[in-house]
This record gives sequence, structure tokens and C-alpha cells, in this order.
Amino acid sequence: MRPVDTPVVSSGVIAHKIATRSVRNPVAKFLSESLQNRLCHTRPTAVKTAGMTKHVEPTVADLRTRVRLPPPPPDSSRLLSSLLKKASLNHQTGLFLSRLPTLGGNMSYQPPYTITTTILNQVATISEAIGRLTVLTDQEQALRLRRINRVRTIHGSLAIEGNTLSEGQITAILEGKQVIAPPREVQEVKNALAAYDRFDTWQPGSETDLLAAHQILMSGLIDETGRYRQGGVGILSGQEVIHMTPPADRAPYLMADLLNWLTTTDAHPLIVSSVFHYEFEFIHPFADGNGRMGRLWQSLILARWNPLFANLPVENLIFEHQAEYYQALQASTQQTNSAPFITFILQTILDTITTPQDTPQDTPHDTPPVTPQVDELLAAIRGEMDRESLQTALGLSDRKSFRERYLKPALADKLIEMTIPDKPSSRLQKYRLTDQGRQYLVLNATGSP
Repeated sequence: MRPVDTPVVSSGVIAHKIATRSVRNPVAKFLSESLQNRLCHTRPTAVKTAGMTKHVEPTVADLRTRVRLPPPPPDSSRLLSSLLKKASLNHQTGLFLSRLPTLGGNMSYQPPYTITTTILNQVATISEAIGRLTVLTDQEQALRLRRINRVRTIHGSLAIEGNTLSEGQITAILEGKQVIAPPREVQEVKNALAAYDRFDTWQPGSETDLLAAHQILMSGLIDETGRYRQGGVGILSGQEVIHMTPPADRAPYLMADLLNWLTTTDAHPLIVSSVFHYEFEFIHPFADGNGRMGRLWQSLILARWNPLFANLPVENLIFEHQAEYYQALQASTQQTNSAPFITFILQTILDTITTPQDTPQDTPHDTPPVTPQVDELLAAIRGEMDRESLQTALGLSDRKSFRERYLKPALADKLIEMTIPDKPSSRLQKYRLTDQGRQYLVLNATGSP
């Protein structure tokens, strides 16, 4: 919803306000001419929703749009500050205008965000948890998790966009089975599966890969696939316009700036991916499919930092907290600072890492409490180990005590499993952690959320 202190003001009014208040000021001349040339002549944007088209005049908040402008005159910072004060512009307009000189000439683009103590703590906790989970996840388990969680990821991301297919139906499509469902929803799933098959081949900073991904995701769904939108769009909440996108002719330039920042920034990948996700949604570069593309590309950025992120169904938790997702997007736009969205996304990632991952057929359940002996056993397992190796690692000599107090309870709680389950007494028998066992260790190391 539009904040009450944000009046509906045309871009022409702002340009006129600057020009008339400080007409002799070189910065005023620069700003007024730029705004008049680049913003005033932009036609009202068409808002599309549920078959209706609504024309709306941009608000002051909408003028946060990043436009390319010619280089500002010398010594612009001091003059600009004075000008804005004299012009008596409201806070959001001032924030927008104060950023204009950084968007022209040779100065590099920098998305607006601040790093809070909460964000720093989230980054540290996630890094520790993902590092431990990486050590505990062997290649075989990673491949199995990837298949299971890919279904979850696709289900969550498409459900946010209104797709009603279940995880079971998506699994059936993955296996080539016929599914009775709306053709468009089936096509969305097939496209998503095809996109994730190409996931490992894409580079986050490549515009070519970005456009190719969109073409695959939206094939057969819209006409404008694999290219930036040709018209303006808006986002509605009911009948309320909550976000106006930048003009269509600015989208290629804004995306070029964003992708260049992505490839050159030295910020932590957890923060970078979240900032990119928000900025991408703000720009809304495509006619449709922006939500699923933004989430896909954040996963891609994170997977290039740590491959385990390709297996984490973050989108499923976003779907479960869909209202908070949109609130975080809106709060970041209102504050001209993506910190609220970064905080939300990082908490969602942390919750995903520390939540036991059940198979799609299972019902959710809590990790059972364990005895100190089982806890020691889980901590001692490295890959696949036989009984003698485990007893040695635990410093135990009594075989019966090990079996009754350590091995059997861990097997009963499905925290460990046999490598040869149909031959429990085999001399070649070994034991390894299950997915639930790994999640227990991560929770035990980082604390439950």
C-alpha cells in the first residue's frame, strides 16, 4: 500500500519545482533538464491485472527509477545538497534526486542497502551451518537430495505465482507420467524442470544466460520470451497500485548496471544474492515471470558460492510466508533500502537449512530427542563406517553396550542407516547418517530457530 505521506505528484511537477526554486543554480539546471527530458514525457503506465488495464500517473516513490543521465557539473555534491534543502522536496523525492549524479558518466552503480547487526549475525550463522552441512553431505546423498528438493523448489516458486499442482503431480511430470491438470500449469512445470536442467551451465553475471533462462521458463506462456519488456507494468494489491516499474526503455540499461555490479562487487554472496533479487523485482525487466526469475537467479548466485544451495528448497518457505515476502519487497521500496528484504530472505535461508528435509511423500515431523550416547555416535560418523571403526572413534570396547545404547536407538530414530539394509549381520555392513541425522547435527550446532 502507498504510504500516506507520499502524494501523487507528476515528474513534471518535480522538475518544475527544482527549476523555479533555483533557476540560476547549475545543478538545478542539470536536474530540471534531465527530469524534463527523461521523466516528464513518460506516458502513464498501463497496469495489467485480471483482464483489466488501468492507467496511473507515477508517484514520487515511483521516481526512484534509476535513469541514465549525463555527467553532473563539477562540485555537484555540495550544490545538490543545498538545492534539495531549498527546494523543500519531501524525503522520498530527495532520496531519489540525491542519487541521480551517481547514475551518469563513468561512476559505478551501487544499489542502496545497509548492513545491520541482524544481517551480519544471519550471514555468520548461515555460513557456519552451510559449511557443516556441506561436510556432512556426501555425493550420493547430494544427488538424492537434489531430485527431491528440486520438486519442492519448483512447487514453491510456481505456487507463489498461483500454480496449483502438488509436489506429487510435479514428481509425476518429472517422471514423464500423464497428469490431469490445467495445460498452462503443466507447461509451467515442464518449463521449470527444463530450466533447472540447465542450471549448472549458467553464469549469474551473464545477460545472455539470463535471457535464455527466461525464454525457457516462459516458453509457451507469453509472447515476449527471452527479451526485456516492451511496455510498462504495475503491481496491484487488490485495486491498489503498490509498485510502478521503471519505463520499458530503461530496463536494458538498469539490468546492465545491475549485472555489472553483480560481477564486480566484493560483498558477501548471501547479501549480494538478496540485493540482486530485490533490485531485479524492482526493475521488473520482463513482461511476466519476474518473480520466478528473481528467485531462480538468487539460487544460481548462491550455488556458485556453495553448490549445496542448488539443493535447498528456499522457495518452499517463501511460499509458506508469501505475505511477508511481498511486505519485505514493499518495505524496501518505501525505504529506498533493501535491508528489510535482505533480512527476510536470509532468515528464510536459515530456516530452510535448519528445518529437517522430508521426502515429498512424508509428513513433516520434528527431529526426535536423542540420548547423549546417540549424540556422540552421530558426531563421530564420517561418511560410511563399520562397527569397529565407530567403536574405536568413540573409545568403546564393549560391543553389546555399543549396539544397545548407541547403534539401535540411532537406527530406530532413522538418524543413521545401514549400507546393506537387507543383510544386517553382514561383515561388510557399514553405517552412515541419514538426511534427518544431518539435520539434527546442523540444528545442534546452530540452535533451533
